[in-house]
Amino acid sequence: MRIILYIFLLTTFLSAKVLNISEIQDYKSINHVSYVKDNNFVYQDIIAMNNLPFLEKKYLGNSIGPFWTKLTIKNDTNNFKQIVLYNDLAGMNLIDVYLVKNNQLFQTLFLGDFREQSSRNMLSRYSNFILQLEPNEEVTVVSKFENYLIYNLNWEITSTETFFNKETKILFMFGIFGGMLIMI
Repeated sequence: MRIILYIFLLTTFLSAKVLNISEIQDYKSINHVSYVKDNNFVYQDIIAMNNLPFLEKKYLGNSIGPFWTKLTIKNDTNNFKQIVLYNDLAGMNLIDVYLVKNNQLFQTLFLGDFREQSSRNMLSRYSNFILQLEPNEEVTVVSKFENYLIYNLNWEITSTETFFNKETKILFMFGIFGGMLIMI
């Protein structure tokens, strides 16, 4: 049943440029992320560009960056929404995230393994951040990705509850497995 719902949501949002998160609990934004490769852009340039190509696959393979991405997320409900956006390539070196609302920068985040852990919202094996959306609010997420070879330009989107449950289960499993290894 969950797979059918996921396929339905995927086909519903496939052609849209704006990702509507009103009913989404766990989503890959690959069909909504546009990107460009260049060293000389700044986030204002990316916001102004409208004809950027969309991602066709999550991983670009061996590439030389940096890459810029643009993702617009909208909450068209009358409720506040709190979601987690994360890049599921553990070991991504540098990710600069610029959050733009009404064409105004309201937050800048510096993520990645080459950044201080004290500057992150929450500690995890992934580069992630929490985004709070007010009712009927639209936010554009502009990101600059820099890595050595393999690039994943996609943002995985999930509710905070789902994200913390997944992370807790994985940490618990690693703890049990590590404990068994120590006992042996």
